[in-house]
Amino acid sequence: MLATELTPLIGNIVESKPGTAADRAKSLRASGLLSRGKQGPYGGAHMTDTDAVNLLLANLLDHARGESVAANVARVRRLPTDDGPALEIPSGLTHGLECFLATQAGPALDALLADIRSGRFAAWIAGDSYELRVTIDSGGGSVFISLVKPERRERAIYGFASAERRKRKQLIQRSITIDGNAFVQIATQMGEARS
Repeated sequence: MLATELTPLIGNIVESKPGTAADRAKSLRASGLLSRGKQGPYGGAHMTDTDAVNLLLANLLDHARGESVAANVARVRRLPTDDGPALEIPSGLTHGLECFLATQAGPALDALLADIRSGRFAAWIAGDSYELRVTIDSGGGSVFISLVKPERRERAIYGFASAERRKRKQLIQRSITIDGNAFVQIATQMGEARS
């Protein structure tokens, strides 16, 4: 998938105004957070899982006037986790999914998309119903990946947060919850991951 295809796809998923996704893609590309192609008719950059996640974050996070979109995305990508999933019932539930092995939010979200594109996620589901959610603090202070198999009463939650966010109790938190189907839609449009 090329940037000219990914950008409107992300724009449609997040329901942004026309041109917003393109402006954010331009900002990411200028900062090296979105792949660049070469000049010419066949020179378009093929988008990676990281490109898709960066563009999604750029279009979901709140950006104060004058703030760098790329800097906000890079900050969220670096959010650290504690060791392993915050909750995993039963233990070992997420075995086989690379997204639960990452130590930072960005690589975890990249791996989530890669798990879906590669078929690892489908193999892990094994025909069970599931609920997949990614919740992001609108200011970019925390990211949570939640995966539930309701019929089996199995669940895993993986959290990433800044040190400041961990210390401070927030009385009001504005967050964005992404239904897992958004990642499935992106993965489907991007096609099967290449080995």
